[in-house]
Order: sequence, then structure tokens, then C-alpha cells
Amino acid sequence: MKSSIGILEISTLPNVQNVADASRFVVGVPVGVKSINKLGFELSGTVMSSALIDTVDVSVNGTPIQAFQEAVHAELIQDYYGEITPADRFALQFGRSHLTRKSERELFFIGCADVDTLQIQGNIAGATAPAIAAYEQKTVLQQVGEKGQAVANRNRLGLFTKVKNFTYTLTGAGTTEVDNIPREAFLQALHLIQSADVITNVEAWVDGRKIWDASKARMTNEVQDAGRTKQASTYHLDWMLENELGSQLPLVGSQDFRLKIAHSGGATVNLYAEYLSTFAGI
Repeated sequence: MKSSIGILEISTLPNVQNVADASRFVVGVPVGVKSINKLGFELSGTVMSSALIDTVDVSVNGTPIQAFQEAVHAELIQDYYGEITPADRFALQFGRSHLTRKSERELFFIGCADVDTLQIQGNIAGATAPAIAAYEQKTVLQQVGEKGQAVANRNRLGLFTKVKNFTYTLTGAGTTEVDNIPREAFLQALHLIQSADVITNVEAWVDGRKIWDASKARMTNEVQDAGRTKQASTYHLDWMLENELGSQLPLVGSQDFRLKIAHSGGATVNLYAEYLSTFAGI
């Protein structure tokens, strides 16, 4: 894969609507021949922060491609990969900056050449006189000499990180099996965000074969050795620790995928699954 050329641009997004407490704000992102690396949201007001935003959806053509129960969950995952965002800002990072090759990082940009609508929505709760200013970090991907349709093709939606979330309850001390995580595309990582830090070990099984077996301490060592930042009260299963494409967990065609979660007590777990996928795979 060859890296593309293209000037990085930062542009204000004018279409931020319905910004008020107890309301669902909407950001309409203009589409066209471009690829988006990041969307940023500058938060201000008497009382306003990312902690007051929940139920965040990124939708293409009206279909969610990324969903977060809370904005701080999105930030936690981004912090894990080294994308730190202060509380007075919120960001949706599409390009994966931890990948070592520029051409691979660009694969995850949100291409807009074949998209009709791109929209961000989120609920605001507990704010006073909130305000949101939105912007995009974008580029037009192309190779030297490319023009017209060739450039448009390079900026189509293509591959991206799809994010789904699920909620589970761990009851008391013991082991809980989770077997309903969708078996689709290529799984990049799972993030288990706990209301109490009780997970002591996780096994992952695919069609009867154990592919992951790590205590909390072993997991922490492995992800930090790879340059990640283990997050508080979170257990990470990461198949991209080499920071190159090709190591993701293929789940297409598998018959069974399950986690066996050992825990020392009870907690609620918000599980986030990151897939390398396409719009057709949704």
C-alpha cells in the first residue's frame, strides 16, 4: 500500500443544531470528495463538559457506524491508543495514529465521496447554557497525477472502524460467559469498562480454540509494552498490539466466539467492540 498525498485541512462545521440541556444535539458534516481523520467538538458554557454528553452516534446515510453510551467512553478508548482529549473538548478519532504505516492509518479515515449524509448526534444532560463549536480535520487522498474519478474513488468510504457497545452484569465472584458478541468482519479490540474493577482474568475462545488467556496483570503488561495506556477499571483485549494490519481477529465464518470472564465481585460492564469493517458489513 502506498501512502497518499494530500494537504491536511481544518475546517469549521457550521451545522451544529439543538445544543441545549436535556436535548439531543445534531452535527451535519458536509460530504463530498474528502476523507476525515478527526471530528472535534469544543465545549463551552456555564456548565459543560464531555462528561455531560451520552448516547453518541456516528451515522452514515442514517445508519450508525459507531455508537458510544457515553462520550467519556469514547475518550477512554482514545486515551488507550494515546489520543488524549481534555474535558473541555470532545473528539471522534477515525484515523488510527498508533499504526506505524501512514498508508494503513489513512485506510481508517471516513471517506465521503460516496456518502449521502454524515451526522453526529449526542444527548446533553446536566449542562447549563451549553455551547458546541465543531470542526473537521480532513484531506483529499490521492496519488501523484491522479485526477477526477480516480481521486473520488480513493476517497470513498471503504474500510473504517465500526464500534458497537453492549452491557453485561457480573454477579458476585465467579466466571461469566459472554457468547453474543457479533461474529463479523475483523475484530480489532474489545474494551470492558467496569463500574468496579473486579475482572481478574479473561479467556477468548473461537470455535473451541482458546486464543486469549490473560490475567489483569498480564494484560496490563502486554498492552503497555506495546505502547498503549491501560485505562482504570478497564480490561482490554487488543489484537493490534504490533501496530500493523494483519493481526486482527477474523470472525467471519466462525460458529462460536465467547469470552470467559473471571471476576472477584459484582459489576456492570460496558463492552465496546472495534471492528475493521465496511458499510456493507453493517
